[in-house]
Amino acid sequence: MSPFEPQISQKIMIAPLKYIDNNVTLSNFVILTPPLEVLFHDLQTGKLVLSLAEHATFATKLSTMQAYLATTLYLHQQSFFGFVNPTLTTDFFRRMIFPLVYNKKLTLYMGNSAQSVRVYGSGSVQQGMQLALQQGEKVRIAFQLHGISILTNPSISILQTLIPIQTDVSGANLCKLRFQQSVKAIYKIPGN
Repeated sequence: MSPFEPQISQKIMIAPLKYIDNNVTLSNFVILTPPLEVLFHDLQTGKLVLSLAEHATFATKLSTMQAYLATTLYLHQQSFFGFVNPTLTTDFFRRMIFPLVYNKKLTLYMGNSAQSVRVYGSGSVQQGMQLALQQGEKVRIAFQLHGISILTNPSISILQTLIPIQTDVSGANLCKLRFQQSVKAIYKIPGN
């Protein structure tokens, strides 16, 4: 993870993600899911929720990546956020990140990628999402993680945007740190 850089007129700061392993460095990486059941898809908001109930190993890998990210933010809070006396914990950062995986579900936001995503199914390829995926349908998703974003305001320091953690009525974190992602392809599994 690289330090946060201002984007979009200073309203969002993004820390680009890279994959580094021995002699391999990937500036971008795409994750291909196993076949997952669609639980919810809203074409207008781009929210896509998939069940991970049958794929515990895949869910564990994504959860481990989230935990590693929280640890990285904790260890580098001085350089990433300019904190002079770092006092925030790993748990604090874990709660600040909008999770990809929560309660055996993978949540993706397609955003602008809904216009360019390739949808494969029934021997055809379609450019862009014309119809919402149906509940119960099985799909494989190829999605790319670009970085981590934090919403900020030029008149407020990053520290003030982090504290206090806001929660919704269920007590869930309304999170300010999010994975910047795009869906590259959707592969519909026949026989659903």
